[in-house]
Amino acid sequence: MAKNKESLLFNRIKTALKTAYLLRIETSTARGVADVFCIYKRRSFWVELKANDSKNLQLSGYQLNWHNTINQHGGQAFILVKTLEQRALKIYSVEGRGVRLLHQCTDTAGGLVEAFNFMHGHALNNHG
Repeated sequence: MAKNKESLLFNRIKTALKTAYLLRIETSTARGVADVFCIYKRRSFWVELKANDSKNLQLSGYQLNWHNTINQHGGQAFILVKTLEQRALKIYSVEGRGVRLLHQCTDTAGGLVEAFNFMHGHALNNHG
C-alpha cells in the first residue's frame, strides 16, 4: 500500500527533528484527534498534518472542535500544511470555526526545523 502524503511528511519530520519525541496518533474511535503528539525542547503540543493546496485545509468539523477544545484547556494544537504547488510549510491555529495563519517557511529540512521551533516558541509564549 502506498503511503499517503501526510505519512511521508511525518517521516520527513522524524528525520529532520531527531531530538523531538514524536508520537503518531492513528485512531478510529476518537474523531478529530491531531495526527502527532510532540515534545520538543521540553514543551509539548499537538500537530495535525496536511499536504494539500485546499483553501479550507480539508479540516472536518470534528477536527475544528478538537483543536478548539485543546486550545481552550491550555494545550497547544497546530495544523502544519505542506503546500504542493508553493513548496511551502504553513502553520495554522484553529480559532472558533476558522483558522489563522501563524507562520510560513520553505518546504525543506531546515524549514521543518524552523516550523517546529516556531510551534515550540508559540507554545512557550502562550502557556508558560
